[in-house]
Amino acid sequence: MNIPEIIKRLKIALGIKTDKELAEKIGITQNTLSSWKKRQEILITKILNIIPTNESLDWIINGIPKNDFLISEQTFEKISVKSFLEIISQNKIPPIILIPEKAKAGYLSENNQEEQELEIMIHPKYKNGNEFRYFEISGDSMENTLFDKDIVFCEKKELQEIKQGKIYVFYTNNGFICKRLYEVLNPENEIINLHSDNSKYDITKLEKNTIISVWEIKEINRKIK
Repeated sequence: MNIPEIIKRLKIALGIKTDKELAEKIGITQNTLSSWKKRQEILITKILNIIPTNESLDWIINGIPKNDFLISEQTFEKISVKSFLEIISQNKIPPIILIPEKAKAGYLSENNQEEQELEIMIHPKYKNGNEFRYFEISGDSMENTLFDKDIVFCEKKELQEIKQGKIYVFYTNNGFICKRLYEVLNPENEIINLHSDNSKYDITKLEKNTIISVWEIKEINRKIK
């Protein structure tokens, strides 16, 4: 187990920021908490009682998000970007599409519509392509929760709906970013803090006015291709 990561997720789940606050919440000294990190050991019985009832133990201990679900079979089809945009413009329900890493920079771009194609993925339970997307993860910033080339199934959320501790794909003016929400949004604060599950990355600050859409990760798929 990665004890510093467990401690980091505990603080997120409890809405606290310092080791001192966490130690007090657990009922131990700050020195004991520091020794847990150094020895890579933790007394699970000490933290079970403080984990919020609405939080996932799998996420706290193993970094596995709620509703983790691996799908082994999928149906693939193709649709042109032009056709997809036409369906949306007619207020019809489009199919759910996959946004691969190589296509993210030109996400639903109107350039070269005739030549571009999108990959459609048929979900066994959901059909509405306005409300759901598949995205391909790139890089290692969310390891050991998400890995490079993972495919994530996401539900669209309004900015005011996003919650601390959950992982989102943010589509911004500068492209895509997949992170865990570190702090609950403050309506007066135009900056939100996001964090990587990989401890080698620092907290990311994101300006709210750059966000075009937000997609909450509901399922992780490592068997799709």
